[in-house]
Amino acid sequence: MDVIQQHSSYSYYDSGTVILLNILIQQPWAPLIPDLPLTHPVQSDCTHFYSIRTPQRGSKGRKKLRLYEYLHEALHDPSMGDSIQWTDSDSGTFHFISKNKEKLAESWGQRKGNRKTMTYQKMARALRNYSRTGEIVKVRRKLTYQFNANILHKLGSTQQEDEVHQHHHYHHHQIPQGEWHSWYGHCTVQETVPKLQMTEYTK
Repeated sequence: MDVIQQHSSYSYYDSGTVILLNILIQQPWAPLIPDLPLTHPVQSDCTHFYSIRTPQRGSKGRKKLRLYEYLHEALHDPSMGDSIQWTDSDSGTFHFISKNKEKLAESWGQRKGNRKTMTYQKMARALRNYSRTGEIVKVRRKLTYQFNANILHKLGSTQQEDEVHQHHHYHHHQIPQGEWHSWYGHCTVQETVPKLQMTEYTK
């Protein structure tokens, strides 16, 4: 009460301030910032957008990648255009670029997880085995092969499904411009509320 009487002698302290000081002196000090539960909905909304993960290709238990699948994938990869190209995509005919065919074979070995460097000679041996099983056949032209029509259709359908999945995943995690401003403002308000409360008590 001595503190109240001392400060009440100054003209710039109004009655409201004196009452507030009296309450604070008589009651134990409480935290100025209110306790918030760890699972506060605003907090979880704000951190959700930082936990986006890039889509993983494949899933647990998926069968091993086959050579013909890899070649079809490489034919649709612009970065591999100097190693393998379509001769006629409609018929499934493709050819290897002579000067960079070893680069493609080495890349295939890395995808398989081989410790030793894969060579084109070894890869061509696997392609000859496909001639017996029917997935890919050799064409009478140097370094040229052709996918089986059924295999080509199957690979094309799989590629379209992957593209649709990636497109859906990208747009699912995008934040529309209007919602972004709303989300950012929502988080900012939560951070500034304790500061405003502290300012009111310290005036």
